[in-house]
Amino acid sequence: MSEEIFEEAEEELAITDKQKEITDKQKEKIESLKQTLNVKVEGYIMKTFKKSDLRQLTFDEAEKLLAALSDYAKKKGYREVKNYIIKKDPEIQDLFEVKKENGTTYLVNPVEGLCDCPDMRFRAKTKCKHIDMVLDIFPEIKKELEEKEKAREAVTEKIMQDFVPIDRWSKEEILKQLTDEIIQKYYVYDFEQEGRRVVGLTADCVIDIAHWIGGIETVDEHVFEMGDKVVAKVTVRDVTRDFTVSGFAEESKWFDAGKKKPKRFAERIAFRKAQRNALKRLIPKFVEETILQKYEEIKEKETIKNV
Repeated sequence: MSEEIFEEAEEELAITDKQKEITDKQKEKIESLKQTLNVKVEGYIMKTFKKSDLRQLTFDEAEKLLAALSDYAKKKGYREVKNYIIKKDPEIQDLFEVKKENGTTYLVNPVEGLCDCPDMRFRAKTKCKHIDMVLDIFPEIKKELEEKEKAREAVTEKIMQDFVPIDRWSKEEILKQLTDEIIQKYYVYDFEQEGRRVVGLTADCVIDIAHWIGGIETVDEHVFEMGDKVVAKVTVRDVTRDFTVSGFAEESKWFDAGKKKPKRFAERIAFRKAQRNALKRLIPKFVEETILQKYEEIKEKETIKNV
């Protein structure tokens, strides 16, 4: 009987000793952080623990090393969520890198609802957990998107309540429904490109107007590669007026001219632009002109106010 008790105690001691050693999971996480942060840890291990190899660390020492790496990651702009490390791109607006412990990396643009994970690229999902992760870590972006959604829903609800068919729309009717804020913040894009100003209706604006018109459906879509670009064609039909039009768009496969950072969701961007361009052709010209003219008036008032 005493022999059995002794054997059980010996087994428990062995398990305890094993638990004190660094685990494979800890090693994997340390290696992932090293690669992500592009740092070496050998000097830190020698200086802090007087050991020459990562494999010699105890469980507690490995935890201390992981804590130090996590603190360094935060200083460099990285954030950790579950088994993922998230980093905002320092050069490209609204772009984030979401990296798993096993090294798999996804690019995310939460503002545009884009991610190059399989769910978004091949399964036609409109949202994924990687987008949600970024939004949870950066609540200011989440709040801004929620405010935009509420503003768009409020306009649509108002227009649907006071519904007037598109063939009876007037300039006054349009401006009565739209606030300066929604025109300036969500319905018009305005940027400089190669020395010239580019102004137009955003995809959100075009999609909302198409919804107000009603009876519009997508009947065909094609996305294909052409050299360093992705080209998309989308065909839509106005069922009420029995009118079919197509929109085209192209998008570079790269974020940069040096072709070092691939834009793996270029297909989705090209499709959205082509869809916007197709729907835009169903919108009466004066509607677009009215919104853009109002936008210029808002900008002019701001300029005068700031002088």
